[in-house]
Amino acid sequence: FATVDIPVEQTAPILAIPSSAIQQIDGRPVVFVRTSDVEFQRREVQTGIEAQGFTAIRAGLTAGEPVVSRGSFLVKTEFLKHLIEGGDE
Repeated sequence: FATVDIPVEQTAPILAIPSSAIQQIDGRPVVFVRTSDVEFQRREVQTGIEAQGFTAIRAGLTAGEPVVSRGSFLVKTEFLKHLIEGGDE
């Protein structure tokens, strides 16, 4: 066994959100972005590594956009219910 340190000369900020904000729809990771007090937009995202309860987002979301983390499963349920009933996305 060995301990290895790998020096990194450049670091770049990453966008990370609580892992609880990510839901799966049709096998793809999505988040729900709040667009008003009562409206949410489904957004497909590309995820990166997960660590300590946060997941890196590589594409599909911009820093500062409000995502639902607590209760995101309930938003997903309402979204899918709306689709089943024939509503629009």
